[in-house]
Amino acid sequence: MKSMSSLSVVLFLCLPILAVLSPLRADDDDKDEGNKWSIGVGPSYRGGMELRISGSSWVQERDVHAATTYRRDPPEVGPGNAPADRTYSDGWVRIDPGTYRDGLTWYWRHEDSTQYSPSDQTISFSQSGGAMLRRSIDADLPLSGEEDLDGFGLTMTLGRRLYRGDGCRVHLGISLSYWSIGGDVSASTFSESYTKTTYNIVDVYDATRGGAPPPAPYEGTYIGPGYLITNAPMARRSGNERSWDFMSARNDVRFDVDGYLLELRVGPRIDLSLGKGVWLLLTPAVSVNRVSFDVGRNENLIASYPDGPSTAVERWSDYGSESDWLFGFGLGAGIGIPLSDRWSLALQGRYDWVPQEQKLSVGPNNVEADFSGYSACAGVAVFF
Repeated sequence: MKSMSSLSVVLFLCLPILAVLSPLRADDDDKDEGNKWSIGVGPSYRGGMELRISGSSWVQERDVHAATTYRRDPPEVGPGNAPADRTYSDGWVRIDPGTYRDGLTWYWRHEDSTQYSPSDQTISFSQSGGAMLRRSIDADLPLSGEEDLDGFGLTMTLGRRLYRGDGCRVHLGISLSYWSIGGDVSASTFSESYTKTTYNIVDVYDATRGGAPPPAPYEGTYIGPGYLITNAPMARRSGNERSWDFMSARNDVRFDVDGYLLELRVGPRIDLSLGKGVWLLLTPAVSVNRVSFDVGRNENLIASYPDGPSTAVERWSDYGSESDWLFGFGLGAGIGIPLSDRWSLALQGRYDWVPQEQKLSVGPNNVEADFSGYSACAGVAVFF
C-alpha cells in the first residue's frame, strides 16, 4: 500500500478538490452573503500510482538463443565410428577391399615412428582445424518490475456554500479532474555467453594385429596385403585447445504505458479560519473514476561481440489495453487565500484511494495498475 506520507510532496502548486470552488473572503461582512456559488479551475498533478509487472519473457518461454552451439571436427578425418577415408597432418587411413567386411585396413600411411605406442599397441594420427562453440547461461530470472505512474492535467470545480458561521464555512462541491498518465518499465531476465574453441583431433587406432608396424614412413596399398589396423579410430581425443570469448547476449524488455484518469469527486469542504483572511480547507470526498491505459511491450534479444557492435537477433512486440469505471474515496487539505472580494487562490494536496486494481496480460506477462495516488493542485476561483 502506498503511504500518505506522499502528501508531503503534494503541497507544491495544487488545486483543492473542492477548495477553489467557493469564495475565500478577506472579511465576513454580511454584504457578501449572496455570493454562495463558486467556479474554479487550475492545473493539477497526480502521482504515486503504481504499475507492477510479473511473468517471464519470450526468450525464456520459447527457449530462444542468440546462437546454436556446435562441435565440428576437421572434415578430413571423417566420422569417428564408421568406415571412411581419412587424411591427417601426419598420414592417412583409407578403406581397402575388406574394410566393410571386417572393419580393418592395410591401406594406410604414417610419417613418424613416434606415432606408434608399444605399450598400448596403438598408432595415433593428428589433424588441426576442429572448432566448437559452447554456451553458458549467466542469468535466467523471472520478470518482476515496478514503476510509479504519474500525470499532469486540469481540475475544474463547482461549489455551493451551505453554512456560514463564526470562523467556519461548509460547502458542497463537485470536482472533475483529468490527468494524462504514463510511465515505463525496463528489465532484463536472461543473459548468456559463448566461448569459441579451436582444437586438434587425435585419432587412436588399434595396432594389435601383427606386432610392431613397419618403420615410418610406411605406406600400405589398396590391394595389399600389408599391416592391418582398424579403419575407424578406437578413440578420438582433442588437444592443443585455444579458447576465447566469442559473444554474449541478453534480452531487453520494455513496457510503455499511456492512458488517462478521469475523476469525478463529490463531497463537502470545511473551511476553518486561521485569521487574517486565510483559511484551512478540509475536503473529504467520494469519487467515480474512469481509467483507461494501453501497454506496449517490446522485447529484443541483443547479441554483443567483443570487437563489434551490438545487434538485435530476435524481436517481439505485444500490446494490451484496459478501461473501466472504478469507485474511490479520498481526503485533502489545503490553504485558501483571498485575492479580492470575488476571487480566491487555493493550494491543496490530497490522497485518493481506488481500491480495485486493473489487470491485463501482455505477451508472457501480467500487468497490474493501482490508480490510488496523491494529487497536487493550484487554482483560482470566482464566486457569485
